[in-house]
Amino acid sequence: MAEAESVVARKATLLNPTEDDETIHVLRRRLFSPRLDERRCVPGDRCYRARWAANQEALDPDANRWKP
Repeated sequence: MAEAESVVARKATLLNPTEDDETIHVLRRRLFSPRLDERRCVPGDRCYRARWAANQEALDPDANRWKP
């Protein structure tokens, strides 16, 4: 029982090995092809930003820490 209590009592440590301005570059490299044509991404980016702005009140307050 003592072992179970010690496991439950452990605190999680959140690690972010990147600076805030580096995160987007890491995600882009991991999620998208290196041949990504940035000009073709503009309409999708605009749509995403418009939906974000229109629905900010429904988001968790922490989601608004970074604003597009």
